[in-house]
Amino acid sequence: MSSPIVVGIDPGDKHNGLVSLAEDGAVRGTQTFDYDDLITAVEAFPQVEEKLDVKIYICMEVYQLYPQQQRYQAWNDFPVVQIIGVVKYLSMKNDHHLVMARPPDVNRFMKYRQVPKSIPRSGLGAHQLSAYRLAEYYRVMYLSKQTQETQ
Repeated sequence: MSSPIVVGIDPGDKHNGLVSLAEDGAVRGTQTFDYDDLITAVEAFPQVEEKLDVKIYICMEVYQLYPQQQRYQAWNDFPVVQIIGVVKYLSMKNDHHLVMARPPDVNRFMKYRQVPKSIPRSGLGAHQLSAYRLAEYYRVMYLSKQTQETQ
């Protein structure tokens, strides 16, 4: 099996960022999806693994509902929670290692790290920036341990 791919997923209210990194940290791809397209992409991970002869590892942001937001979320159907649930299910079904990362941990980790210029930083690209940070966090903190366990 060739080098692993680390995928960072930033779930959002309307848009979801996805970034894939090679084992050495090189950016393989970035994209912003709506919900249906993100699910389609995650469902295709087993075919990607087979075609490219790789193993995919996933890092996704934990959803946190803060008390001050509860009033504004009273009639919300929580699409972020739904997409997290679908990605978790597909990860378990397809035997992908998934880490749920807390934003404060990722922010602290990225404080002194450089983000490649190819990663957009505003508009819809903000989701890709967050997804990159998640993927880089996983790559550095977890990937070597995971690849050693699978060998």
